[in-house]
Amino acid sequence: MEKPGTLELYRIATTLKKEGKDDYAIEQALLMKGLNQEEARKVISRANATTLSASGQSSYSGQKEKKEGNGMWGWAIWILALGLINLLSYLFNWNFWLY
Repeated sequence: MEKPGTLELYRIATTLKKEGKDDYAIEQALLMKGLNQEEARKVISRANATTLSASGQSSYSGQKEKKEGNGMWGWAIWILALGLINLLSYLFNWNFWLY
């Protein structure tokens, strides 16, 4: 039985990883393709690294669009409101200040 090329094995591993298969299932699929256990683990570790970095980048940009933010706007609005109230207190000689 002839082993598939390195690129083909890598494609198989990344496809299975993206489908949600665990490392054991991917290892078994690679063993069925003619790899030994050490070679299969090397391919899996490279596929894991690539899949995690690619999913991290895409999910981060997706989360950034979906998330409400990291609180920066909330703090900015809060500081502006305090400043505005204190400015109005100063201008109209109100007897309270917010700190």
